[in-house]
Amino acid sequence: EQPVRSGLVMPLLGEDEAQSLLGVLTRDRDRRFSEEDVDGLEALVETARPPISRALDLREPDVVPELDMLTNLLDRQSFPTVLEREILRARLAHHPLTVLVVDVDRLTWLNARVGFLATDGLLLELAKRLHALAHRLDFAFRLGGGRFAVVRRGSEGSDAEALFEAFREELESRPLGE
Repeated sequence: EQPVRSGLVMPLLGEDEAQSLLGVLTRDRDRRFSEEDVDGLEALVETARPPISRALDLREPDVVPELDMLTNLLDRQSFPTVLEREILRARLAHHPLTVLVVDVDRLTWLNARVGFLATDGLLLELAKRLHALAHRLDFAFRLGGGRFAVVRRGSEGSDAEALFEAFREELESRPLGE
């Protein structure tokens, strides 16, 4: 093979991103790159930069989600990170994504009436039942207090509604005390 005789190289990503170059090389000793070649490569870089940056963002190490100590569901600090990542993945793949948020009413009243330990037992049982109804690829969170969330990939709003109805029916069929 002939050695590379000349080339045209440009930074592919922005300065604050991973170092990368895009180049066009030639072995033809008579080939000279024109302003039109430079403009063409610049246009290609500008077109390629956004999707490559997004793809690299997906490859960044995942934040290790923490578990809520009471319920063993993912905790509220993990929620924004996981949700943002899943929204980006859903947009890039053109797949739907649903989020179901459930809030226990009158939790403060319940704490005052039966005490924190009994209320914690109730929250733990709610978390177990919600987790049992969620798919194995769903992300289930305790957002704090009596708020829970499930992030479900590849599903429409009707799937979140069906999950909510299954959860409601589970609670109706097996109430948690009074």
